[in-house]
Amino acid sequence: MVMFSREMKIGLDSPIKMAAYAFFAAVLYGANLELYDIAYDTGDWWSGFSLKWGIIFIVFIIVSLLYLLALGIALWRSANVDSLLKAVVDLRGKLGCARWLLSAGIVMIPVWLLQYSSWGVILDKTNLRLLVWSLIVLLLAFFITTDEIRAWAGSGILTAFFISATVFSFFAPLRNVTSFPFSLGWS
Repeated sequence: MVMFSREMKIGLDSPIKMAAYAFFAAVLYGANLELYDIAYDTGDWWSGFSLKWGIIFIVFIIVSLLYLLALGIALWRSANVDSLLKAVVDLRGKLGCARWLLSAGIVMIPVWLLQYSSWGVILDKTNLRLLVWSLIVLLLAFFITTDEIRAWAGSGILTAFFISATVFSFFAPLRNVTSFPFSLGWS
């Protein structure tokens, strides 16, 4: 770690944090643009938005900004954030075996949402799906990390990537299974 002054420390993890923050900012920006394309021209409530889609779009922008703010605070945290994360990690430890059930639910909800519901047709853009996947990976990594000090560990994040990709890949072809004797595209 290189020290420039007592207050300012620059380590090797700073470029990694900047890259992670830039990646999530780019994904959120792309997801906002994609949701705008979906929501625009659905009605005449507000500048081409229907009431439902206008509210969804506004809430999505607000949540995106709050997510970027929380991510920035978490990456460059202070003592107050460390105490909050410690409390959250202690709560995770108290869940016991229930955290594994929560992990299974966290992985299965986006599979159902994106592959078996009508929302999968609406949310078919790359950045929106990447956003959902990244949030699932972060939540799953939080619950499967066994470290009693840190909220996320590198091994937990890699395991969450592997588990979520495996589950998505396993269930993707199952949506084409039918009880009809011919395939869905036979004619």
